[in-house]
Amino acid sequence: MPTANAASSAETPAIQERAEILRRLARVEGQIRALQRMIREGADCVAIAQQMAAARQALHKAFTELLSQMLIHECVAPEGLTDEEHQNLRRFTEVLRRYL
Repeated sequence: MPTANAASSAETPAIQERAEILRRLARVEGQIRALQRMIREGADCVAIAQQMAAARQALHKAFTELLSQMLIHECVAPEGLTDEEHQNLRRFTEVLRRYL
């Protein structure tokens, strides 16, 4: 029977992954607030467009991180995988994060 420590240590990666996604979203939120301020203050359209592109990219990275974690935790049972399958899953999620 699992102990309380075993259960909490099993949850630690998921909690860390949620924290990473939340950290990314907080960064996007800051970028959006800065964009609103730039627009209110009449900043140069090129500068606004550049910041919008950066915010969009940051949100996209949060999205791909969410998809990667969903694949790992909800679509695949990582505890039942061989070492080679774990390596393949890691490689796949890295490609997903990098190129999607």
